[in-house]
Amino acid sequence: LAVARDRLKAVGFGDDQMFALDTAPDSLPANERAAVAFARKLAHAPATVTDTDVEGLRKLFPDPQVAEIVYQTCCCAFFD
Repeated sequence: LAVARDRLKAVGFGDDQMFALDTAPDSLPANERAAVAFARKLAHAPATVTDTDVEGLRKLFPDPQVAEIVYQTCCCAFFD
């Protein structure tokens, strides 16, 4: 956890923002809720991610951001 905290601090997260990561995403905008749901699915059960899941993100984010969501999720899942 200390390594994760250090990584989040390095990209500018404060303590309140870190604790907010563990709360229900109801207060997030719809596109961020979709990104969180996708990231959870990709981290928990990557074999269940479908083209439809990716297309859903592509409706909300440009392709470079979708790629970044996938990349960051995979890096964090590897770290975990």
